Amino acid sequence: MTPETKQPARRAILVLGMHRSGTSAITRVLSLLGADLPGELLEPVPGVNETGFWESAKLVQIHDRMLEAAGSAWDDPREYPVEFFETAQGAAFSDEILGVLEEDFSDSSLFVIKDPRICRFVPFWIKTLRTFGARTLPLLLHRNPLEVAASLARRDDFDSSKSLNLWLRHVLDMEKATRGMSRTFMDYEALLRDWSKAVDRARADLAMDWPRSPDEVSREVEAFLSPSLRHHSRTATDMASDPAVSPWVSDAFGAFRQLVDNPQSSRAMAQLVRVRVEFDRASSAFGTLIGGQQQRSLERKVEEQESELETLGGRLSEAERSLAERQADFERHNELLEQSHASDKEVYEAEIERVRGLLDEFDERVKTQSVTIQELAASADELLSTNQDLAARQEELKSLTAEDRRKNRERIEALEEQTREFERETRELAERIELQEALRERTARSAERLDDEKSRVESELTEAQTKLEKVL
Repeated sequence: MTPETKQPARRAILVLGMHRSGTSAITRVLSLLGADLPGELLEPVPGVNETGFWESAKLVQIHDRMLEAAGSAWDDPREYPVEFFETAQGAAFSDEILGVLEEDFSDSSLFVIKDPRICRFVPFWIKTLRTFGARTLPLLLHRNPLEVAASLARRDDFDSSKSLNLWLRHVLDMEKATRGMSRTFMDYEALLRDWSKAVDRARADLAMDWPRSPDEVSREVEAFLSPSLRHHSRTATDMASDPAVSPWVSDAFGAFRQLVDNPQSSRAMAQLVRVRVEFDRASSAFGTLIGGQQQRSLERKVEEQESELETLGGRLSEAERSLAERQADFERHNELLEQSHASDKEVYEAEIERVRGLLDEFDERVKTQSVTIQELAASADELLSTNQDLAARQEELKSLTAEDRRKNRERIEALEEQTREFERETRELAERIELQEALRERTARSAERLDDEKSRVESELTEAQTKLEKVL
């Protein structure tokens, strides 16, 4: 597709939110209200999302390749390198997505796009939708991060710290990329509690009307939404008492709660700017964490390969024992044949034919076992080579991890020094502001006294003029 910018005759609701935050639920509700869905959807997964994901299987596959091409992944908490989209490879991904959009929404005037991975590269998607001729309407959905962490622990066995950092990366990136646009914020708990009120607020924020009214689809929506969709429930009190919740996560969660009620809250946006600046500065330290996780993954793979190698070794020994038993069988039959002095010719010939049949069967089995042994030996050699490569990679990772730790300590020390400098400058600024306020107050009082004095003098002057006129 030639990337010529079309007029925005279409509208695309871009559902943005962290994984396990209820983006599937709101996407289905929007589709019932009349927004078109992609053609090929991801299949529901029992125990994970039984009611469906409601997102394009093709786009998820493209997004995973986009992350991998830039050296990232869906569970990487580091900032995505936006400069990747300026490369030829980035342009190729844009063309590929435009092809999917043309296939799914060429005749659509209102459609919905959802994949939590989009939070990592929202500007790329906004530009691509503009090229497709669609106006982007961002819907930013958030959920208590402790509920997200509990869900990821159940599904992916993630620890709380990793999940909370992933939540923070997704919500900070999606808020930053949509600032200045007509957008709406939504809380997952509020969606489940009163979906009609939530979608009506979204309609007002986005200055649009739903093709189907909430009253018209209420029965379908309420049959779909239920409290059972919320498998994990946490409160603001839980946030305050959980030691895994960092001040960044707590402040960002509080800011998003403010933005739900007031999407233009300057205080909330300023708080998110501060958190994002500090988090981005520190996010480079996550490289060591990710390296450690990759090392543990390699170690598990080495253990699996060693176990498989041991199993193949056992099968090889069993095959060798079986071959030895068959060879002993053959020798016994041959010995019996040589020792046989049966006078009956027919019996003798029958015995010869029987032994020949056994020999043929034995030859066939020997051939089969030989092929099996060769295959097992080749597999064992391959596994041994893989094991050696993994061991070498493990040693290399250990060396890199030590160097990363040293660099990480230096970065943390530099960050702490920058933080102390920032706090000192903040205190100085506060003191200056306080002095300015005191000076402004003193100036106001002085002006008030001057006005009173002026009024008194003018009154005395008027009185003196009156007396002078009487005298004259």
